[in-house]
Amino acid sequence: MSTGDAIDVRQGVNPHPGRPPCVLSLRPTYGRARRPWSLHLDADILTLLSADGRIVMMLPREEAALHMRFDWDLIHGRTVSFWAVEGMRAHKFLCNRRELAQLLGWLPQKDPQVVEREVRYYGMAMVIIGVAHLLLPRFYHWGWGLAFVSQGLLAILLPRRAMFAVNAIVMMAGGLALLFWRMTSAPAEGEMLQWTLFMRTGMGSLLLLWSVQQSALLGANHRLRVARRRRAVDDDEDGQPSSVVRKVSWMVGGLSLLLVCQVAGLFVQHWFGSESPEWRDWVLSLTLAALSLGALAVLRFRTHAAYLEARIAGQMTVVILITYLAGVLIAHTEGSLPFPVEILWLGLFALGSLYHWIAIIVFVLLFNRWFSRAMDREMEESGE
Repeated sequence: MSTGDAIDVRQGVNPHPGRPPCVLSLRPTYGRARRPWSLHLDADILTLLSADGRIVMMLPREEAALHMRFDWDLIHGRTVSFWAVEGMRAHKFLCNRRELAQLLGWLPQKDPQVVEREVRYYGMAMVIIGVAHLLLPRFYHWGWGLAFVSQGLLAILLPRRAMFAVNAIVMMAGGLALLFWRMTSAPAEGEMLQWTLFMRTGMGSLLLLWSVQQSALLGANHRLRVARRRRAVDDDEDGQPSSVVRKVSWMVGGLSLLLVCQVAGLFVQHWFGSESPEWRDWVLSLTLAALSLGALAVLRFRTHAAYLEARIAGQMTVVILITYLAGVLIAHTEGSLPFPVEILWLGLFALGSLYHWIAIIVFVLLFNRWFSRAMDREMEESGE
């Protein structure tokens, strides 16, 4: 890689003879004249040339993703940034959809077989969700069950990246329907009504969060991270732990400890309380505790940097913690035993509140922003 070379390369002249590049004209977001710069993409080298034709930056194709970032804001729209050394001022340009597609297509790609396998896995998950809807008509509408099964089978038969977008749309629609549409036939009051609300709220929340994850798989910066992981795969084979993943594992560990204490509170209530915990409390507490402990085990014992698993586990931790806090605010803790058994149950029903969802969305976005920036810095350092 070289920057600031004094070579005078005029626009339209190929700096790599014998390898005709794809040439993009990028307009800087700053500067008075903002004359367009040129970006040459040949088989092996990315070359950024200033408006006067000087070579500003040359990057090998395998390392280019370490020095790029895509952003979007209300003033400039979609932009792409290049920098030679972390901490130096980046060269930032406007980037339309055509230029974005050409840049992403030039970068190292995930193997098509891997993409097809991932799409099929998510398709099988959609089928399972649909079958659950069909087998539990007391809680879910059969129409959504058919929709999930159909989309899952379509993803299995046609494993294309575009299926992530279709999955996100179907999941978003189904999640909103479960959370905010009234049931056409009200169940009997009492325990059945509580279980119906629990099942619909839980499934709706899962589908909404899952739809966000499916949308993220289509994002430009996700494609950048795929290219960076391909570049750093050899460095990762030594099994060195990732600092970012380790920090997330501490978050998940704190959640696991809290949920284990919540399970211990069930036993305390069973032996020393005036009333034994209900079956729903055992199911909810034990399930969430097992889920968090399983996520912690994955993050601690994986031999590679489990970035995707860490992102999912971190988002799960944020959602459960906010839900738990909502239950604490609602529950009557005065004079009760430690870790009242109804905290998780009350927190789950708080998902029907708009304020609760605003808090979840804000903190999940903040976590994603921190995680993405920290992961990018770590990958850039490992690629130096």
